[in-house]
Amino acid sequence: MKVLLLKPEDVEWKSFLERCEHDFYHRPEYVEVEARRMAGEPRAILIEEGEYCFFLPLIFRPIIISGENLPGVEQAKDALSPYGYPCPLILDPGRPEDAGDFLCSALEAMKVEMASQKVCSAFVRLHPLLEINTDILSSYGELVENGDTIWIDLTLTESELWRQTRSRFRSQINSAKKKGALVRRDENFSWLSRFVELYDETMDHVEAEEWYHFGLDYFSELKNNLGEHLNLFLLEEQEDVLCAGLFTECSGIVQYHLSGTSPQARNKNYLKVMIDTVRWWAKERGNKTFHLGGGVGAREDSLFFFKSGFSKLRSTFYTWRIVCDEEIYQLATNYWEHLTGLPAGDKRDFFPPYRKSFQNKT
Repeated sequence: MKVLLLKPEDVEWKSFLERCEHDFYHRPEYVEVEARRMAGEPRAILIEEGEYCFFLPLIFRPIIISGENLPGVEQAKDALSPYGYPCPLILDPGRPEDAGDFLCSALEAMKVEMASQKVCSAFVRLHPLLEINTDILSSYGELVENGDTIWIDLTLTESELWRQTRSRFRSQINSAKKKGALVRRDENFSWLSRFVELYDETMDHVEAEEWYHFGLDYFSELKNNLGEHLNLFLLEEQEDVLCAGLFTECSGIVQYHLSGTSPQARNKNYLKVMIDTVRWWAKERGNKTFHLGGGVGAREDSLFFFKSGFSKLRSTFYTWRIVCDEEIYQLATNYWEHLTGLPAGDKRDFFPPYRKSFQNKT
């Protein structure tokens, strides 16, 4: 069994992705952008055995508690997924009877490699649309069911897609279009700064945590790195952009990534018109699925209800929490408990527990 710990510039990273169905979250350019935002190191683990391959992108971060490195362990780290759904990927020759054994061996090898790098734990987001054996994953860590996400099957006929749309949405979309609401794709990203304004205003409106404010520099870097995989759509009225959204396209999967709507347009159904337009654009380009995601924190909230107006299809979003070096993990957890006087809780709660004091999203 061959185990490689890859950096974004290593040719094996893109070479593997060329052979395997994946999403933009797995691409080295995206992991690199996210690693800079999180002050970490972009990495990917690639494990090969014969025709089988296991792949997982991660961000390694130093363990810092109360502003200091973990005492007693030099260069102690943990790992987490980039923002989104960058699940493990499996490439196999189609022999189900051997695939389970390979995955077990690969997970054991991953834990050994991570521990050798003093990476004590990993928080991994699974992809709602890309399958993996969750029973085996749960044998090597805590698998948490966070909630459902919503997706659109773009292989359906246009009439079937329209029938899946909530009747009130159909009326509102048609009415808004008759009043002149038109959406276009901004091929040159000329309005990216306007998108950031609308996005920030929307995050303020919903009282989102500061973590969700990425900034213009981040989005500019995302555009430069992702290239053709990233698309900016705009809804304009009287020469002003009142609604804008970022949508990704990779391996036949289109993702509704982020969007923003101006305060004066929030009750005009413009976001519905945008999602409807992107749906037809994505289908016309031959994509198979349009993933809308779920509610905030995977809850069935108002955002979830809004997205569910476009499709009846659901997939489950899981997170996977794995401990690779029990000694370092326990040392960090005990130190956090000592400083805060609070119990850490189990792995199904906030993970890893010693990150709680930073009030960061993992």
